[in-house]
Amino acid sequence: TQLTQRLSDLGAIPYARDLVLSFHKPDVFLFNVLMLGFSKNGSPHSSLSLFSHLRKHTDLKPNSSTYTYAISAASSIHDERAGRSVHGQAVVDGFDSELHVGSNIVKMYFKFSRVVDARKVFDGMSERDVVLWNTMLCGYRENEMYEESVKVFRDLINESCTRWDS
Repeated sequence: TQLTQRLSDLGAIPYARDLVLSFHKPDVFLFNVLMLGFSKNGSPHSSLSLFSHLRKHTDLKPNSSTYTYAISAASSIHDERAGRSVHGQAVVDGFDSELHVGSNIVKMYFKFSRVVDARKVFDGMSERDVVLWNTMLCGYRENEMYEESVKVFRDLINESCTRWDS
C-alpha cells in the first residue's frame, strides 16, 4: 500500500497501476490509493475506469473514499452522466448520506449548474458540517445565485444558534 501511494506521489502512476493489478486479490484501499493517484496525476478518466473495474470485475465493495474519488473524477472532467451514475451507485450502496460523499455530490451538481439537484442532496443530508455548508455557499455564488447564498448563510446561522440554545 505504501509503495503504491509513494509511486503515485512521485507521478509514476503506470508503475503504481501495474503493482496494484499484480496483486492476486487487491483490497479496496489499494484501489482507492490508485484512484486518487490517477486524479492527482491528471488522469481522472483512468480513475473512473478503475472505479468501474472495481465494481464490475471484483468482489470488493466500494467505501466512502471510493465514492468520493469517483465523484471528484467525474466532476473534474465535467462528465455529468458519469457523475449521476456514481451518485446512483452511492445511493444503492448507502454512502450518499455520508458527509464526505454528500458534500462531493453537492459540489459536483453545482459544477454542472444543476442547482436544484445540489439543493435536493443537501436537504436530504441528515448531518451537516461546515464543509457541506461552505459547499452550498460557494456553489450558489459560483452559479451567480447570490440571494440563495445569503439565504443559506442565514440558515447556517439559525441552525448554529439552535444547537447552542439546546
